[in-house]
Amino acid sequence: MSFLIKLLTVSVVAAQSDTKSLLWKVSGNGLEKPSYLFGTLHMMCSSDFVIKDKVTRALESADRYVIEADIFSPAAMKEMQAADASPIPQSKRLSPDQSKMIDSVLRKYTKMTLSQVDNSSLFTISGLMIYATYPCTDLKMYEAELLKMAMQRKMKVDTLETITAQMRFLQNAYTDEYALAKIQAFEEYKAFMDGMVKIYKEENLPVIYNDMTSEKFMDTNAKYWMLHVRNVNWANKMPDMMKKGSNFFAVGAGHLGGDDGLIKLLQAKGYTVEPILN
Repeated sequence: MSFLIKLLTVSVVAAQSDTKSLLWKVSGNGLEKPSYLFGTLHMMCSSDFVIKDKVTRALESADRYVIEADIFSPAAMKEMQAADASPIPQSKRLSPDQSKMIDSVLRKYTKMTLSQVDNSSLFTISGLMIYATYPCTDLKMYEAELLKMAMQRKMKVDTLETITAQMRFLQNAYTDEYALAKIQAFEEYKAFMDGMVKIYKEENLPVIYNDMTSEKFMDTNAKYWMLHVRNVNWANKMPDMMKKGSNFFAVGAGHLGGDDGLIKLLQAKGYTVEPILN
């Protein structure tokens, strides 16, 4: 391949990864049928929630619906509940100042107290704060709504990782220091989530990735475990899945962008990964 062709190829790849789209087609490299990558925002108010026609068409043309992990089964829910618990009450783990800070934030934004969640992990407590960022109670989840559509079509359903692996990655990523920082910065995080819904609806993938991975909201350790490690694992698993038929992969939008995102990882494996704009 000449230097000019290499340069043009790199330019095309860079332009594609900056395209405003949350839906991407994966083809070439010996695939008989294309597969699709769709970036989700895990939770959204019903008033903001929409599944665009292009997403519906892609799902309907696929043979298999694939999500990150099976978070909907009773066994998975039981495992997640066990992971949510802290073996030592937070009141005995935290310093007086840390306990006071968490209790104050919980009281102000969730009407709860630290004593009510004393046996929960800091990751779980920080998760409660995320729910408090939404200006509504009628939340919808893309993975769940798309699953309903897939089941109506009697599609096969698969996952990219086990719930056990996902819990391990979360535990590695959410150190006490990281969870405490997220709780303490709740007001900033609320403003961040408000803005995230807007740019998600615009399908502005580059901004979504940059905002989600900014040092203010995702430290280096969390980025490594939640994005890098998992993206590499998934990109290594996807080829065998795509050889068997067309897959509709629904994963968090933050997993698509960046140098170690799924778009570039699959392109590096020889696939054509291109945005579907309408």
